[in-house]
Amino acid sequence: MSDTTLVKDDPELILEMTRRFKAPRERVFDAWSSVDAMTGWFGPAECTVLSGEIDFREGGRYRLQLKTESFGEIAIGGEYREVSRPDRLSFSWKWEKHEELCQDEMEVAIEFWEAEDNETELRLRQTGFPDKEVAENHGYGWGGSFDKLGPWLASE
Repeated sequence: MSDTTLVKDDPELILEMTRRFKAPRERVFDAWSSVDAMTGWFGPAECTVLSGEIDFREGGRYRLQLKTESFGEIAIGGEYREVSRPDRLSFSWKWEKHEELCQDEMEVAIEFWEAEDNETELRLRQTGFPDKEVAENHGYGWGGSFDKLGPWLASE
């Protein structure tokens, strides 16, 4: 199950995505908790996590250094607003020094729901986009990440 929606909630654009994974929600939640885990799945197909730091707690910070075909080496970082295992995760999101990706600080909130047959439904909501193109680009990135997350969860 996969669903992506761009919502115009005047005046803000909101990206909403839903994806289902064949893994318990604790396992899906924990996929976000370390650089080692995120190296296995974060980013669309043409993106690789090179390195990073994660202080996975409310008020803690994260930073991921990425390599992409389109932009070369880039970095994303922010602060964890809520870390409530296994139900909810929220954090700020800001690209470093890449105006073409967006210089605005955004917010990401993720909920993890138990589904039948030991599956987890992940619901992502990202806000703070300056325009529709940036929101659509982030939808592409999250979609590609989730395409990699399913097989990664199955392999662990």
